[in-house]
Amino acid sequence: MSQSVRQVVVDDDDPGIVYVGPWFLDATGSQNAVGNFGPPYHETLRGTNSSASLSYSFTGTSVLVFGTNNLRNDSGILDPQWNCFVDGIEIGASSPFQFPENNWLFCSHDQLTDGPHVLSVNATVAKQQTFWIDKIHYVPSTEVSLDNQVILVDRNDPALQFDDAWTILDVDTKITTQTNSILTFEFVGVSLSWYGMIPANYPKTASKGSYSIDGGPSNMFQLQGLPPDGITNGYYQEFFQTPEYPAGTHKIVVTYLGDSQSTPLTLDYLLVQNGTLDTAPMTTSSLSSSSSSSASSSASTTHTAKRNANIGIIIGGVIGGIFLLAVIIILCLWYRRIVRLENEVEAANITARPFPYAPTSISGQSIFVTGMPQVAEGVQNTYYHPQAMQRALSMAERKSRSTARSAASASTSRT
Repeated sequence: MSQSVRQVVVDDDDPGIVYVGPWFLDATGSQNAVGNFGPPYHETLRGTNSSASLSYSFTGTSVLVFGTNNLRNDSGILDPQWNCFVDGIEIGASSPFQFPENNWLFCSHDQLTDGPHVLSVNATVAKQQTFWIDKIHYVPSTEVSLDNQVILVDRNDPALQFDDAWTILDVDTKITTQTNSILTFEFVGVSLSWYGMIPANYPKTASKGSYSIDGGPSNMFQLQGLPPDGITNGYYQEFFQTPEYPAGTHKIVVTYLGDSQSTPLTLDYLLVQNGTLDTAPMTTSSLSSSSSSSASSSASTTHTAKRNANIGIIIGGVIGGIFLLAVIIILCLWYRRIVRLENEVEAANITARPFPYAPTSISGQSIFVTGMPQVAEGVQNTYYHPQAMQRALSMAERKSRSTARSAASASTSRT
C-alpha cells in the first residue's frame, strides 16, 4: 500500500449500527481460535442464524465490512450468503473462501463521493449456519468529529518513524530482527494498541520488546512466537496495549529487545483511541520542550506582530504622502498645460479640450500614465490618457494651421 489513509474502526456493538432481525451478541470468545487471522476485534461478534440485515450511516469516502468467514458448501450452494449496499447500490462481496477465518473482508468500496452515506448488509442463512459481523472501517471526511473513535494507523503512515534496522517483510508488514531497533510515533489520543504478524519462516524462540510513553518508564511486552511445528503465519496479532493516558498529544518509543535468533518484531497497524486523521509527524523533540517553547513562541509572535503593524503604519503613511504629492504636482503641470493650450486655441477661435475617463473605459483594460504612480485596481484613475491628449492637441494644431491658411488666401484674393 503506497499511500496511507487513516480509518475509523467501528466495533459490532457500536450504537450507530442498526440491526434488523434475529441478531445476537457473542462475547464468549467462541471464535477466537478460528483460522490464523487472529481473534475478532475486542473478541466480540454479532451473529444471526437466519435472514437479517444491518445498516450504518457514515460520512466519508470509503467503507469496509469485516466478519468471521465460515462457509458451508451444500451441493454448490454456499451458506451463508450476503450482499452489501451503499446508498441502495450493491457494491459486491468478497470471493468465497473455504476455510474459517476471523477478520475476513466481506465487502468494500473505496471510491465514494465525499459526503454522507448509508451502508447496508443483507445476510441470508440456511441450515443453522451463522453469519458473523465483526467491525466496519471507513475513511471519514475531514469535518467528521472523532470524539471517542478508534483510528487505524497502518505501517505506511508518514508519522511512524522507523530507524534503519526496519525493513519490509511484504506489502502488509514492517519487520526488524536487530536488537535495540526503535520506532517512534507521536499521536493524539488516550491509548494505543500494536498489531503485527508472526512469520513462520523466522526463528520461533520467544523474544520481547519494550515501550515508553512521553519519556516515562519502560513497559515490557512478550513476543511468544509460533509453536515449533508452526508452518503458517499468524496475522493480526495484538502485541501490546497501553493503559489510558490523559487525552492529548503523546509520544511512544518502541524498542525491540530480541535478536536475529528469536521471534522478530513486526508491525501491521496501530489502533489509537480518540485519535486524529492528521498524518504529519510533530517536529518537536518532546512534549516538554513543545509546551515550554509554546509560551515564549506566543509572546515572540505577539511582539513581532505589533512591531510589524507599527512599521506597516509608518510605511503606509510615507507611501500615501508621496502618492498625494505626486498627484498634486501632476495636476499642477496638467493645469498649466491646459491653460497654455486654451490660450493658443482661443487665438485661432478653436476650442479643443481633452476628454478624461476611468482606466477601464477603453476595451475593459486598465491603462496607466507612464511615469506616474499606478492606481490600485478598483479605484478610478483621475489622470487623462496621454494618447487622447496627443490626439486632441494634434487636431487643434491642424485646425489652427488650416484656419491660418484660409485667412491668408482670402487676404490675397482681396488684394
